[in-house]
Amino acid sequence: MTIPYAKLGVATKHLDEGRIAEGMPLLRDAAEAGVPEAMLQLGILHELSGEDEVGFNWIVRAGESGSRDAMRMLSGHYMQPETVLYSIQWTKKLADAGDADAGQFLPHLVKAYQGDSGGQTMVGIILTKSGQPERAEPWFESAADLGNPAAMLQLAFAYMVPWQEDTALDWASRASAAGSPRAAEAVDVIRGLIRGDVKSMRDASTLLAARGHGTKSEQWASLAADVERARGN
Repeated sequence: MTIPYAKLGVATKHLDEGRIAEGMPLLRDAAEAGVPEAMLQLGILHELSGEDEVGFNWIVRAGESGSRDAMRMLSGHYMQPETVLYSIQWTKKLADAGDADAGQFLPHLVKAYQGDSGGQTMVGIILTKSGQPERAEPWFESAADLGNPAAMLQLAFAYMVPWQEDTALDWASRASAAGSPRAAEAVDVIRGLIRGDVKSMRDASTLLAARGHGTKSEQWASLAADVERARGN
């Protein structure tokens, strides 16, 4: 083991045991010596301490030095309509480094950049399923503006929360009118939510869980239980 990697190992042990003052100098030494894993760790620690620019620069250096984890983070960081070209560049680097998932995802990302509504919808779905539904919405909105019924339905799911049922119903109805074969079920469920129907709340929970909206799913399940208790069921 070379000295920089040895320093990384000792630094990691110190940091894992909470000895920040001992670990950080060793981690910085390893990063400055060119160890990608150290660069990435240092970048993350700087970001966690509020030094976003310094941390981001280290993560970029880690990606440029071959860290797949850094490449993956940078691909996700730029995966928004206004910066998607940078996401494509990092996703391609990741695919070239042997990441099969990145290789499969890259064509969808390129299509999204080119203005293809199907590609934009797929990017949004992947972001939603990876736990980033708020970052998915701009992609769905862009695809919906292009007339994509699947994107309209995804926006219905995005708005399927208490007090926004009317907006959800509007998007589900638009998706149905545009030809989405799955929108009719969503329309029925949302109409039930507007009526305060407990079964519809449980159906909404199931529907949302299947589409990556875990938090919204739990919200409706909890609300259904609360309503049942209040009604004495």
